[in-house]
Amino acid sequence: MNKGLSPIIATMILIGIAISIGAIVSIWFSAQSQDYMYKEGERRERILNKEGESLVLVHVTFDSGTRDLTLTVQNNGTSDMEIAYLKVDQVFFRQTNLTCNPTGCQLDYSNSADVTVTLPASYDSIDDISSLEIGSTLGNLFIYNAPSPAINILSTFFDEHNLLVTFSGEKSIDDGEIVKYEWCFHYDDANDVCNTDPATSEPYDGVGSVSSFQYNDPNLGPGDYTVQLVVIDETGMVGVITIPIPIPVIT
Repeated sequence: MNKGLSPIIATMILIGIAISIGAIVSIWFSAQSQDYMYKEGERRERILNKEGESLVLVHVTFDSGTRDLTLTVQNNGTSDMEIAYLKVDQVFFRQTNLTCNPTGCQLDYSNSADVTVTLPASYDSIDDISSLEIGSTLGNLFIYNAPSPAINILSTFFDEHNLLVTFSGEKSIDDGEIVKYEWCFHYDDANDVCNTDPATSEPYDGVGSVSSFQYNDPNLGPGDYTVQLVVIDETGMVGVITIPIPIPVIT
């Protein structure tokens, strides 16, 4: 008559099953631990290489009507980051004065957010902003500067038929990348605007890091003029410079 497994054999089988499960769990935890240690080691190596905390300014916009300045920033560091303050030139904004969307001023790794503040009445356009400083609760500072434009005269060609000047903005500098050059070759100093061509109602302008202009238009001719260069970097920050240019009388 079969009376089933004896208690001793049943106990041994249960112990064997428990040991097998324990071994599988131990192997799984060991694999997870090794993966964590590998990632932690990689993270610490990046920190030692000064790659630990990185905040990228993606884009800057300014609403001249509301004077709202909005920065799009992204956390490219190795850990979560919380924005503590924003400084626009010499104007300081605490975290309580920041509007951060969509997840607040806490930025998880690889996430981005829009940070908005309202600037004082002295700011009329984005041209008025020369530097931005963002501070985190980890004590990191991230400083971004507007581009610094420079105008150089590459060549002139003056005779009775041509009053041609070639300008270069190639020596303009930025802490990022300059992506746009805008020239105004007949600037209205009295009204602080770029004049328009009477024939086309379009500005006397040019684009690109190097641009030329003919001053022997009947509406221009010899005299003193102001040239303006506007440079814009990849974040949308703007730098502006003007220089005087004398056009001689050719006899």
